[in-house]
Amino acid sequence: MNEGTNEPRSIEERQDDIVADFLSIDDPLSQYEYLLEFAAALPALDEAQKTDENLVEGCQSQVWLVLEDRGGRLGLQADSDTLIVRGVLQLLVQVVDGQPLEDVAQATIDFPARADLMATFNDARRKGVGSIIATIKAFAAAHAA
Repeated sequence: MNEGTNEPRSIEERQDDIVADFLSIDDPLSQYEYLLEFAAALPALDEAQKTDENLVEGCQSQVWLVLEDRGGRLGLQADSDTLIVRGVLQLLVQVVDGQPLEDVAQATIDFPARADLMATFNDARRKGVGSIIATIKAFAAAHAA
């Protein structure tokens, strides 16, 4: 929330906060450990939600996204079988969950690159993160008013 108001924070503001947090950490190992803290904070999906329908194609790890239209706002739950990806997923949930579908569809979701999270990822992992973001944006675009 914006300080002193009840207005929800925009996608861009949420991304800027994440980028500032990660860039304030000079040591790559400390950044990695910080990302693992986010992984631990991500609630696990129920096994019943880990279906082929919810599986994201193009990911090196298994990634499941449960996407919902909650009255014109995006509902996002996510999980992965890889800790580092779980961390990225938790950050994505913080950025887009509850945001208007139209805003998500039009947003440039680039905090993983701007925060240097992708620097330690191999090409396959970077492509997978791109697939996750593309899946979220495609859902939002298809369900936006």
